[in-house]
Amino acid sequence: MFSQNHEIRVIILVVNILTAVIIGLIIIWFIKKANETDWGNQNNTEKLKTEKGYLSRGFEEVEEAEKEPAKYSDNYEKRGMIMSLREKIFFDKLKQVVVGDFDIYPQVHVDKILQPRRGLFGNNRLWAFRGISQKSVDFLIVDNNQSPVLAIELDDSTHEKEDRAERDWFIECAFKNVGVPLLRFAARTNYDVSDLDSIRRFLTNQI
Repeated sequence: MFSQNHEIRVIILVVNILTAVIIGLIIIWFIKKANETDWGNQNNTEKLKTEKGYLSRGFEEVEEAEKEPAKYSDNYEKRGMIMSLREKIFFDKLKQVVVGDFDIYPQVHVDKILQPRRGLFGNNRLWAFRGISQKSVDFLIVDNNQSPVLAIELDDSTHEKEDRAERDWFIECAFKNVGVPLLRFAARTNYDVSDLDSIRRFLTNQI
């Protein structure tokens, strides 16, 4: 009888110890999560401030910058040209070819020319937009209503890379599907007006 009582007391003692350990672990877990939440909130605050454009500066400087946004506005300089030299040479010849009620715009983002079609919703619409965002064409010709008529790309050696070739093929297919031709020319440092006859003929047929 004494032995059985002793065993019961030992079992109860072990259960109490295990219960205390489990409770202790739970408390430690809650404390850790609370600390992680505080740290996460701090990181989110830092991230928010970073997204406002104040990079690589301390917390005090960020607050100071928010009070004086013009303080860091002198970190920039004007570009010499908005296009490369080869693009400028092509552009000068293009202006001789494009006449009448057409306008030429350089470096136009594709999402200003195309948009996800009607009937796409949710992730499908998001992925459709991501497919054209952050992409551009070298030149876009529009009519007098500012509607896209013809896109032009100058291909240099970078277009030979596999990832760039895939991008080019995707953009060509997208433009073809909406009825906007995309013409490609080799990027050179010298062009003759006759090199752009295909553009002249196409625009003549649009009048």
